[in-house]
This record gives sequence, C-alpha cells and structure tokens, in this order.
Amino acid sequence: MSSIGSWLSPEDSPSPIVGQPIDLASQSINQAEAEVLRASLITFADGWNSPEMSIYDDYDTAKTNLQTR
Repeated sequence: MSSIGSWLSPEDSPSPIVGQPIDLASQSINQAEAEVLRASLITFADGWNSPEMSIYDDYDTAKTNLQTR
C-alpha cells in the first residue's frame, strides 16, 4: 500500500482500491491542494502505515462476511 505521506500526483496517489492510482484532478484537487493535503495527513502516516492497520485493507469484505454469519 502507498504511504499517505508520499503522494502528490495522480500517478502516485493511493485510492480505495489498494495499489490503484487515482486522478487527483478528477477530484478537483490540484498540485498545490495536494501538497497542503499531504502536509495535513503526514502526522497520520506512521499509524496508517503500521502493520496493525492492514486489517482495514479488506474491511468491506470482512464486514460483509460478519453480516452473513
């Protein structure tokens, strides 16, 4: 998974589908806004990228599996 602290451009940005880039411009986010967003989110990078957070990589599937039991 990409680090939330490492993206600034569409080809590098993380998306809800792990490993798939998103087009920031299609989300009305320009380069300057991406830099501000990155700076705002950098404080969460260590926690977000910790091994314990991998449980959320497939959260929707896990939630669906719990609901079908």
